[in-house]
Amino acid sequence: INITPLSFKEFLELGGKQKLVENQKLYSREIKKEFFSYLLKSFPETIKWDNELVIKDYLRTTIIDKVIKTDLPERFSNINKELLYSLIELFYKDPGFYLDYDNLSKTLRISKNTLYKHIFYLEFCYLIRIVKNFRPSTLSTSRKLQRVYPYWWNLAYCYGENNDKILESFVLSSINGKYYWRNLEKEIDFLKIEGRNILPIEVKNREKVENRDVNTLKLFMYKYKINTSLLLYLGDKEIREFDGRKIEFVSFWSWLLMQ
Repeated sequence: INITPLSFKEFLELGGKQKLVENQKLYSREIKKEFFSYLLKSFPETIKWDNELVIKDYLRTTIIDKVIKTDLPERFSNINKELLYSLIELFYKDPGFYLDYDNLSKTLRISKNTLYKHIFYLEFCYLIRIVKNFRPSTLSTSRKLQRVYPYWWNLAYCYGENNDKILESFVLSSINGKYYWRNLEKEIDFLKIEGRNILPIEVKNREKVENRDVNTLKLFMYKYKINTSLLLYLGDKEIREFDGRKIEFVSFWSWLLMQ
């Protein structure tokens, strides 16, 4: 069962804060504060709860435990629950985990076939997303350089608060992303692909971004002849132009309210 979080607008409206949506400039500080609350409390049942430990316990027992202990065993045989929990802990503590089946199977002392099956189970039941490295000539489905994220970002809070990675996971969930790009040591967080249109997206957990921090974005845009890219961060909206191309800088919360 895939339980879908509220949109940010729905979160504000159900919390009785419709006025923030209607006058975003006036309430910009309040919107920013609400956004960080939304990251944890994005399921409707938790919207009015204040105790973070209670919320995390709810997410763990109602979603993670239910899927692993009940839903999957009803659907598949030969489920190794202990292995599923080990994988969840690994992937949720480090969203964006680089998936190397050879090394991971050796570390966990299991066969690669067993690992493949249990990762499939987690994907099947909407506990993880697998993001592939973009190769435009083939849209390759290779298992090389895959990355693993929680299916919904807020589940990662059950295993820690790696805010950089949780913000990445939040963006991935929000765009239902399938691809990122990596070439040697250069990487773009995500690519939103619609037909032949590619939107490169970078995620930064800070208010200021220097020009040197967007060099990889520029490289990718030159390489694939892309005119627009998006950088989501904690700062103010701006547009930086170069050679007839542009990078749009938008805060996470403004981006959500634009959709």
